[in-house]
Amino acid sequence: MNRRILFTIVLLIVTAVPIVLFFSLRGAPLQLASSEGTASESTAEPVNGDTIPQGNPPRDLLLATDQNGDWDIALLQSDGTLRNLTADDSGAQDVFASFAFNGETINFLANRINGDEMGPSQVDASGGDVRNLTIISAVITMFQEQQFDWDAAWSPDGETLLWASVRDLNLELYTIPMNADFSMSNATRITDSTARDWFHSWSPDGSQIVFNSDRNGNEDIFVYDLASQETRQLTSAEQDDIHGAWSRDGNQILFVSERETPVASGNLDLYIMNADGSEQQPFPEDQVFEG
Repeated sequence: MNRRILFTIVLLIVTAVPIVLFFSLRGAPLQLASSEGTASESTAEPVNGDTIPQGNPPRDLLLATDQNGDWDIALLQSDGTLRNLTADDSGAQDVFASFAFNGETINFLANRINGDEMGPSQVDASGGDVRNLTIISAVITMFQEQQFDWDAAWSPDGETLLWASVRDLNLELYTIPMNADFSMSNATRITDSTARDWFHSWSPDGSQIVFNSDRNGNEDIFVYDLASQETRQLTSAEQDDIHGAWSRDGNQILFVSERETPVASGNLDLYIMNADGSEQQPFPEDQVFEG
């Protein structure tokens, strides 16, 4: 996988698209889709930051399926209908999808431009053509559409919202209590590195967050503990480890690894480890994972 798949933001802003310096991230409205699939827009506040409209978890589920021979992004709707959004004859591998906060745009990774590397692509939740983006065009699109926030994830008790944002000119993770004054001034930035931090997931008890970061040169899996505010690195392979998911009991983490084959090949090799990072091993084909 491309070690800098997405958002080397500062470098691109300075060298490739200097015009975006005229935009104010702090003054950009933050949109959050409600459970009805609609979006509301806040008014920028010059002192306290942006108001964040409260919303509910979406009723539709994003997933990747290889029913057609290669990986596609599909939407499982609340009525049980499964809609394939990216099926075509390109043979591309489309994986790791997430909603933008408008509830309409779906961001995902694909090897549609360079067959050997994964890069950013987009498709609308309602369907339509896939937009294949280079790094530069992804940044330009982000600023043009003012979509700096995506992949909302509610804590198991529904009281805290977690999401990824580039509002500080770097891809970082934020949380905010659902019962607080819903503005950016009450949000907590839980990652603070010059690297890309993303692909986050709550532990079943809501005490920890597993996420991805390339702060050491390639994608590794980390865990953030909310009580201690400490971050631990769990994987350190030379190849990328991606997209950790907790087991239902919180004792194990399942993840995708490129230790054997790259994601662009269409093989999503699953590995499993204990929640403390020990006993990392390929996930046995004869076992079932619940998470």
